[in-house]
Amino acid sequence: MGELRQHERRKIELKAIVKGIDPAGQMFARDARIVNLSRGGAYLIAHGDIPSRDAVEVFLWFGDPDEPGSTPQVSPTPSRVVRVEPVMVSDAVAGGVIPRHGVAVRFDRELDVV
Repeated sequence: MGELRQHERRKIELKAIVKGIDPAGQMFARDARIVNLSRGGAYLIAHGDIPSRDAVEVFLWFGDPDEPGSTPQVSPTPSRVVRVEPVMVSDAVAGGVIPRHGVAVRFDRELDVV
């Protein structure tokens, strides 16, 4: 039987930053790209390792983060990492596929923007 989800997922491409503290007590910030989003969580592709089961803050952009003066429109979103897995993604600049980290996060509170 399939898994029942509390919230409907939407495929979407959003810029994100994931910030937290690793097991060694060091702060980290990882660039990421959200590939699906729901009121209760997100799945993202991260540029660098993110510790599993850790509390993190996810900063989402609903516009172009490279545009001068652009700020995250949902920031920060306290979350918990529920799964981390290796993924290979296509990269036109690199001319092939490159390794990244697929990360599932559950938001501590539901978003009302989805």
